[in-house]
Amino acid sequence: MVRRKRANEIISKAWHAPVSSHMYDSIFRFKLKNVKESLKNWSKQSIGKLDEDIRLLGESSRKWEIQAESRHLTENERVEWLEVRNKWLKREQEKRSMLKQARIKWAVKGDENSKFFHSVINRRNNKNNIRGLHINGLWNEKPMEIKEEVHRYFKTFYEEHNTNMFRFAGFETRKISDTDALNIEAPFTEDEIVAKILSIRLRGVIDNLIGVEQSAFVKGKSILDSILIGNELVDDVKRRSAKCCIFKADFEKAFDSVNWEFLLEVMGSMGFGIQWRRWMETCLRSASISILVDGSPTKEFNLQRGI
Repeated sequence: MVRRKRANEIISKAWHAPVSSHMYDSIFRFKLKNVKESLKNWSKQSIGKLDEDIRLLGESSRKWEIQAESRHLTENERVEWLEVRNKWLKREQEKRSMLKQARIKWAVKGDENSKFFHSVINRRNNKNNIRGLHINGLWNEKPMEIKEEVHRYFKTFYEEHNTNMFRFAGFETRKISDTDALNIEAPFTEDEIVAKILSIRLRGVIDNLIGVEQSAFVKGKSILDSILIGNELVDDVKRRSAKCCIFKADFEKAFDSVNWEFLLEVMGSMGFGIQWRRWMETCLRSASISILVDGSPTKEFNLQRGI
């Protein structure tokens, strides 16, 4: 409300300022120009100063985080760090409130490769930073211990704990021909990039394995096709009052928890030879990842499941 009142005052003052013209169209044009310049200057003075405060406070907070990663902070240093960070978050909140009051629509301007787009992304990244975690029942804000806890969690998550694997025997699957199976197992030189060569060879036989209903991750198709078909199916079932069972798998269930032994067995049922499956197993077991925590990677660890 205060900002709106101030804006009205600036507009009124600029509109009633004298202009050096007696022609009605020129007078109107000069008045609009005065209003524009006055609002632009006001914006630079208010929002510009706010941006500068946010930048300086953010840099100061990040410096404290870097120091906290390398050494143990004293109690006074931790208090100072928290004060700086709280001021930073408060100024960020002020800017978000200003943007909300200005009714800036992400749907209208969000997809433009503009300053607005990048500022929104940066604010979202700052908002998504991990300030602290509950570790062993206690709130912890030490960056190194947070990274270690995140590393421990995901390392445990990607360990394979399932010893009673579901067998794939008795199920019918699409298969590649014996000729295709031999072709994709042809020798290659050590100079060639293994993963790239395997993907190129797989591209030549993948069409025989993918059903027409598959739309995700298929060249020339869109994942949105499945969403549209799903909506049409649900509407049709409701219109006919028919019975229907729909199964939806999220990303974790579809990819992160895939058992490698099961995956290799399915590939065998699809006609892939022993050599190909050995190559696939080597690619899987040689993979390692690290987790980004506020832009800083944890230690790498090997995977035991997932693709």
